[in-house]
Amino acid sequence: MEPSKLVELLRSDVGPLRDQAQRLILQRWDKTLLSRVKSFASDDATPLARIHALSILKVRGELSDSMLLDALKSRSAEVLFVALRLSEDRLGGSADLSERVIELADHPDVSV
Repeated sequence: MEPSKLVELLRSDVGPLRDQAQRLILQRWDKTLLSRVKSFASDDATPLARIHALSILKVRGELSDSMLLDALKSRSAEVLFVALRLSEDRLGGSADLSERVIELADHPDVSV
């Protein structure tokens, strides 16, 4: 399967299919996928696709503080939860990330 089609599978309703697509994207990483994966990470309407894209970028070393800050403003509790986890190792070096994480302490969803 073409790598660009694998990125589209991150939107699947089938969890194992999304997981497999993420695994294959990471195994067959092609720099040409970077802009598409970043697009999914920044503004995809499907929270699970966004979560997978953020995780791929983290593994590939392409996840920026600005992308994390954007994810930490999501309306989706699932995206917030993952973005918080992905931010942990950057909190000491980014006042903006640290401030946003502190703001989320009062989030109404207890999973956040």
